[in-house]
Amino acid sequence: MTHELYDDLRQVPPPRSVASLLERAVAISGRSVAQVAHDVGCAVPADLRRDKGFIGQLVERALGAPAGNAQAPDFAALGVELKTVPVRANGRPVESTWVTRASLHDAAEQTWATSAVRAKLSCVLWVPVLTEPRVPPADRIIGSPYLWRPNAAQRATLQRDWHDIMERLLLGTADELSASVGDALQLRPKGRSADERAPAVDREGRPCLAQARGFYLRASFTRELLSQAFGLAGASSPVPPPPAVKGRVAPSFAQRGQMPQPLDSLPRSLSSAMAQSPASRPASRHALASAGSPSSPPQSQARVGSAPCDH
Repeated sequence: MTHELYDDLRQVPPPRSVASLLERAVAISGRSVAQVAHDVGCAVPADLRRDKGFIGQLVERALGAPAGNAQAPDFAALGVELKTVPVRANGRPVESTWVTRASLHDAAEQTWATSAVRAKLSCVLWVPVLTEPRVPPADRIIGSPYLWRPNAAQRATLQRDWHDIMERLLLGTADELSASVGDALQLRPKGRSADERAPAVDREGRPCLAQARGFYLRASFTRELLSQAFGLAGASSPVPPPPAVKGRVAPSFAQRGQMPQPLDSLPRSLSSAMAQSPASRPASRHALASAGSPSSPPQSQARVGSAPCDH
């Protein structure tokens, strides 16, 4: 993460099981970033342009992620990677999702089975964060968690993309590699600035320096995962936000009775879907858009993918 939290923040011990991790993630869902930051003892920056990784690091701290090897999953003992993903009210991710740095100089020595990408994406705890341009960082809302393990088709896609990218690195064309390569996984520049360089090899196999790069999941891939997890319309059919009703409070944003937000200040479509249990999740797009009436506040619940991570 790019933002360094202070050393004297409240320490949360690492969870001892996946079930414990999910309980913690459910406990912070529906809460604002400001509320979670208060719990761990830090202030929320007014502008995240210089603190892009703040919310992700805040959620890590709140869930008890230990500091460790950047190439291993965040909860290495559980085999679970944590990914906070900023999303719009229609469920569309704001950006592609960072996975891990790419090693550009030793492509010939790497295999999919032992790669950091595979380790990071074998089991992921997704935590959506409702993010709109008009909403300050402190008022953004943490969504319900989703524990995901790739199914056979998703694994095959990720592995194929990884091999395509690594083959191009092996040819010594790191600086020429386009982010358009890969259906789910892509390689993009990653560094504190465009001038940051990393060890690589040229076309003749000689050591050289190339622009630092990292692996990312495409926003379209993440969008499909969230659509399936929360019963949203498909990636090509976003759910429109409902009309605002002034002066009323959306319970999915204020389920703990703290810092309520009026409906006209925050969109509801995705938050309502993320805060509902599968049994109460509406089947139609119209029902989804109108979910979360003040008369019956929904309860947050973790979603678990088809192949849960067993620990």
